[in-house]
Amino acid sequence: NDCPDPSIEIGSMGVVTSKDNGLTWSDPMVAIKGSQIKSTTSVRQIRSPISAASPAKKGHWAFVQYSMDHLRAKVVYTKNGGKTWKSAETPACEGYDNYVEAREVCVGYTPQGDIVVAYRGQKTWANYYVFAALLGKDGKFHKTVLAAPEISTYPYKTTQGNYNTDTGSGDYCGWVSATKAHCIVDFPYSADGTVLDQYIAAIPLSKMV
Repeated sequence: NDCPDPSIEIGSMGVVTSKDNGLTWSDPMVAIKGSQIKSTTSVRQIRSPISAASPAKKGHWAFVQYSMDHLRAKVVYTKNGGKTWKSAETPACEGYDNYVEAREVCVGYTPQGDIVVAYRGQKTWANYYVFAALLGKDGKFHKTVLAAPEISTYPYKTTQGNYNTDTGSGDYCGWVSATKAHCIVDFPYSADGTVLDQYIAAIPLSKMV
């Protein structure tokens, strides 16, 4: 509502940049118009949007949201400093598509400048898979892979809103990055439903194409 440009739709997803360490900022660049985003009290395509910038290619930025059906991750990215934007959605993970909602999407880049995403697939409110995907050179995700060895279950206290150290100190932390050869996914995990520990998966990029 405070956007200085009245032509920009309310609810749009945009980007502003700074070239002087935050002293001044560019005008907003719209990546997705508000009318193109589904947002209700129960389903929001964008929530606490995570963004990333390529370490290899100037003006290559990305942020991640949910697909319209809220079952997959959708990345929106630019290769020309925000002049134009493209998007791509992850496919279902083969053999693991029996979940009801995607959550906790995140995005990052490989050192070479390729986009990686990770997200959870909630089978129930208290059980979830962890997935990851690599954007291909053709601008498409060709495969979604499983990052966790099996489904994770929230400890009972966590389901009651207890995020103290006896249950693993919460679960709202998940990030994705990469080395030249591996996608690195950081996620909370509890196979037996007792304590949520933080796990790190290193997935060969060669297995994600």
